[in-house]
Amino acid sequence: MATKDRSGVSLKLSKEALHKYLSSLYKGKVEVCGAWRLGDEKSKGSGDLKGFGCGFPYVIEFTVDGEAKRVVLEIMRPEGFGHDHFSDRAQVLLWQNSTFNRLPCHVHSIDIGAFATDDDCLHSLGKCNEFFILTEFVEGKLYHADLNRIKKTGQLGKVDEQHCLALSDYLVEIHKTKREAPWLYVRRIRDLVGHGECIMGLLDSYPPELKIASESYLIDVERDSIIWRWRLKRKAQSGSWRLSPVECAVPQGHGLHGLGS
Repeated sequence: MATKDRSGVSLKLSKEALHKYLSSLYKGKVEVCGAWRLGDEKSKGSGDLKGFGCGFPYVIEFTVDGEAKRVVLEIMRPEGFGHDHFSDRAQVLLWQNSTFNRLPCHVHSIDIGAFATDDDCLHSLGKCNEFFILTEFVEGKLYHADLNRIKKTGQLGKVDEQHCLALSDYLVEIHKTKREAPWLYVRRIRDLVGHGECIMGLLDSYPPELKIASESYLIDVERDSIIWRWRLKRKAQSGSWRLSPVECAVPQGHGLHGLGS
């Protein structure tokens, strides 16, 4: 089954294509046992993976020379936040592939690859019209499920507080070491204000006539963000601020959705 993502790109992912790709990657006898959407119940997969082209990550269960393995195969959804073009999504996935394995306690990236323009096979690279990322599978629950539950119930439990503290402690740990990189600090400030995954992208994601914030208020936020960008830029140019190594390497979205709970 071929599906089209929101960019109009036709993507097809079949069990045969998975077998061919995984065999070339692991250099062994591969048997694909099943595939299901991440977060859903395990099911036995046969034929094409319905819904994959819409950007849903899928758990792939297979064996290599009899050894059981699980991985997660994912593309990005072109739904705003600066992900509108193929090159935007490729940039993020290439960055994720290069940084996931350097972040402590993070799921590892196994490979970065692409769908070809001329067939339904998966290639490590080459002629392609969409990139994908393959990561290890880690037992856990996506953090946004907790946030959605809190929003729905209006209740914050002790475990929720512990999760919040664990996440904040993790962020402190990966940012505690600093290095001199004033030119990258200026870029990070610019990205923080103008990138599709940061302030401007978030403001653009709000619906018209938002009840919790007026248009004039959001305009003030944009204006103040630009003013603060120049204030922080001056500090960077004077050598008053330094970046952590992870900020020099990791793009706007740290990929914290990959943290298991």
